Amino acid sequence: SPKPRKSKKRKSERVTFRTQDSVMEFPTPSVSSLQEAPEPAEPAAPAAPAAAAAPAKKESVVPKAAIETPGAAEASTTTPAAAPASKGGKGSAKAAGVAACDPNRGETITGANLEEEVTLWIQAVSGDSRGDETFGKWLKDGRVLCSVANKIQPGIIPNVNSSKMPFKQMENVTAFIQACRKLGVLEKDVFSTVDLFEAKNLASVQRCIFNLGAAVRRTAPDFQGPFLGVAQNAKVGDKKRESQVLTQYTGLRQDIADELRSGHNVRVAGQGP
Repeated sequence: SPKPRKSKKRKSERVTFRTQDSVMEFPTPSVSSLQEAPEPAEPAAPAAPAAAAAPAKKESVVPKAAIETPGAAEASTTTPAAAPASKGGKGSAKAAGVAACDPNRGETITGANLEEEVTLWIQAVSGDSRGDETFGKWLKDGRVLCSVANKIQPGIIPNVNSSKMPFKQMENVTAFIQACRKLGVLEKDVFSTVDLFEAKNLASVQRCIFNLGAAVRRTAPDFQGPFLGVAQNAKVGDKKRESQVLTQYTGLRQDIADELRSGHNVRVAGQGP
């Protein structure tokens, strides 16, 4: 085969192979391309974003009236702003009265025993003297007790019966018991109507009145005394027990009630259910 012929051009040399059927040319790298090409320069780092322009300060505009009359500015700084009026005027006034109530105000009556202390306190508040009557007979009709409640909080018992009919007198006692609840006496310290009217438990009546004389230190801020005992700081709330439906199993232990419902109510001594 004939020898390949090189082109004299150095810039773009080609190698040509001639065969019987065809001619094939292959490009060869030039001398200049064989030289080491310079390393590509690293891409320049992107320019940092321009710092956000600081917000322009608003120029404070001084009213012309303030410049001409500086005394007005001084008056505005020294005069306190009026407090916003509360929506619940009556409730806020009541809350302020309770907050300003001093539980240690007024005179505290003491005596040799519970009955004497309660008697002296009722006489001081109501202005009614016991005289030679027994404790139960003196308070039986309830009028003296109603007078005490109305002195503590006027109008808490609007209707006081003066009739000598037994049921009217019992109404007075019941009204006093309800007033005790409203004035902060706990349910456990309240007596029942028959405890006083039938003299069944006069000690319970005395304890209730004593607790009333102590509870009103906080619950009746307008009442200035005298008082009984000390201020009651404990916050105790009465809660009604959860109602329960009466059934034939009510009052039994839960495990026994379950056995009765399932019909397995026979036990053998020494063995489990």
